Amino acid sequence: MSKVVALITLFVLAVAAPARAHLVEDAGSPYAAGRTTFAAATGDFNGDGLADLAAPAEDSDDVTVLLRRPDGGYAPAPGSPFAVGERPADAVAADFDGDGRSDLVVWRAPSGQWFWLTSSSGWSRGTSRTFGSGTVGDMPMMK
Repeated sequence: MSKVVALITLFVLAVAAPARAHLVEDAGSPYAAGRTTFAAATGDFNGDGLADLAAPAEDSDDVTVLLRRPDGGYAPAPGSPFAVGERPADAVAADFDGDGRSDLVVWRAPSGQWFWLTSSSGWSRGTSRTFGSGTVGDMPMMK
């Protein structure tokens, strides 16, 4: 009996209509974020409950933070892009300081360091921190 069920299942799968998907561009897309942006992080950087974006750019040594607008699309965060040091290669967003809003850490491969930007103070450099991890040239095993 199980062979019959398996054959029926295979037949149904074989004749089922293939799934179709397509990309729907967001209003205002594409968004400027540097020419050599190979990574992105999502988080709620301003505490409004919407998914914001952050994209490090290796060519300009900064990270662009784009805030989701309630009516759709994204707008640069005040002061964005933010300087983060030499060749930022990756970014991770999470609430590292416990204030309820996502912060951002950016991996700088040439120095083997993470650069931390806190959202609680509007991304000011006065609250940024640098800390080492691994060796120069390493890439983080995260995400």
